[in-house]
Amino acid sequence: VAEAAEAAREAVARTAYGGTPAAEAAARMAGLADAIERARPVRAARGGAMSIPLALAALTAGPAVAGGSTSASADLQADARQAWEAANGDYRAGDFEAAAVTYRALLSERRDPYLLADLAAAEWQSGRPAAAAARYLDALELAPREAGIRGDLERLRAELGDPPGLAAAADRVPPVRVDELLLVLLAASWLGAGAVVFAPVRRRRIAGAFVVASLALLAAGAGGTAVAVGGGPDAVAGAGAVLAGRPAGPAIARLPEGSALDVLERGDEAWRVRAPGLPAGWVASGNLVPLD
Repeated sequence: VAEAAEAAREAVARTAYGGTPAAEAAARMAGLADAIERARPVRAARGGAMSIPLALAALTAGPAVAGGSTSASADLQADARQAWEAANGDYRAGDFEAAAVTYRALLSERRDPYLLADLAAAEWQSGRPAAAAARYLDALELAPREAGIRGDLERLRAELGDPPGLAAAADRVPPVRVDELLLVLLAASWLGAGAVVFAPVRRRRIAGAFVVASLALLAAGAGGTAVAVGGGPDAVAGAGAVLAGRPAGPAIARLPEGSALDVLERGDEAWRVRAPGLPAGWVASGNLVPLD
């Protein structure tokens, strides 16, 4: 499937930028859909909606949009939306695995907090609550003030027994975004300019100094807030995660599923992590869900 997807991407790029006939790209796209169908024989045999080929075909066509027309872009958006709706249909039908695969395919092209929340819900229903917690945290990185995503994570936390570190990771104050800081500074600069212009002559110097000091404090405070909350967790403990003093060594402690971890070092077989309330140790990489 990966080889077919790469061949399809190359063919679409040649059509978009090299002027080669579209028939080659169409053939490669058909080959990609066929590869996915052969990789999922059970789903194909039962006649289910093949949302995965549809999603990957829409994503593979992405490079053509840059060199194509507005109608091509609209068609691509329609295909992606159709894939998303098909994944939602799989979810409603109880086929959470198929829905999760399609959500991941769509996310490989565009990171969206609500799509991440969709994937989290599918992971949760598929029996992978640690992966669901990681995806909810990913979604909150993009939309930290979204109450619906926070509410879903709260329910998952309760189901997991409120594992260590997850509450702090979910509840931390969102950092000040650059666009928010710039808007506040712009408004403050206009207010300051007005204060300087319309203040009496003898008070303009005082007003100007006050404005400069206020802007400096605002910038320092916003920057400090961003730094203070910027160091979130790097991974979530999966089921059966065990903390050891060395890779593949004897266990120090068992980590509750869903625990938020700071990753200190990454190895091929194990990662060195720090868990809340425990010394740094090593956890098998297969028992960790990294945060994107």
